[in-house]
This record gives sequence, structure tokens and C-alpha cells, in this order.
Amino acid sequence: MIGVLIASHGALAMELQKTAEKIIGPQPQVATLSTSGHPRKQLRDDVERLIASLDSGDGVLVMVDSPGGTPANICLEAARGKDKVEVLAGVNLPMLMCLIDRKDQETVHSLAQSAVSAGKATIMNLTETINGNGTKDG
Repeated sequence: MIGVLIASHGALAMELQKTAEKIIGPQPQVATLSTSGHPRKQLRDDVERLIASLDSGDGVLVMVDSPGGTPANICLEAARGKDKVEVLAGVNLPMLMCLIDRKDQETVHSLAQSAVSAGKATIMNLTETINGNGTKDG
């Protein structure tokens, strides 16, 4: 089973996990990390420890809130050189649900692609989608 680590600024990671688990129940091998208010060295050590604890041999997918931020930078550093660890940016609930649903069915690399596809597919302007013509007025 692939492990999942969600890292973010503030409480976003924890709230995403709590929301996903309200929908589909508690999940093994899923952990969160908030980078707010912690020294960089401690965060790097925490990420490395979490990756090691989540990896049962199938790998770990790390999801961060935004590219270029502290969570992304620290997680990329910790993942460097680890073949079965991938870091995805732009975490959202559909991505997380996809990961949780398929984490025991795919490889870490294919699951990363599935999660990115799920995230992209669910980002839309619903007003335009409902109106069908791309304008708010109809």
C-alpha cells in the first residue's frame, strides 16, 4: 500500500485529511504535517521520519499546498534520491480522494498521474459549466 503525506501551511493538510475521512472513513498510512511555526531543520527531520514511517515498500506520495512554498521545498529535499517518493503540488480534496481510493491498486508513479488528473479534472468554473455557454448571464 502506498503511503500518503499531506504537508501544508497552517491547518490545511489536517483539515483535508479530516474531511476525506468523514467521507470514506479512517485511512491507514495517511499522515499530515503543518510547516507553520517550526524551524526548517526540524521540519526536514519530521518529513523524513514521516516518509520512512509511511513507506511499507510501495512508496509514498507527498502532497503539498503550493509549489515553491516551504512545504514543497522541504518535501522535495526529503524526497530527493528516493525512487518511490513523489511530491505533488496543489493538493485538493478530489486529488486526496483519488489517492485514498487507489493507493493499494497502483504504483506510486501511476498513482501520482491519476491524482494530478483527478485534481485537474475537478477544477472548473461551475457557473460556466451550468450555463453551458461560458457566460454568467446565459
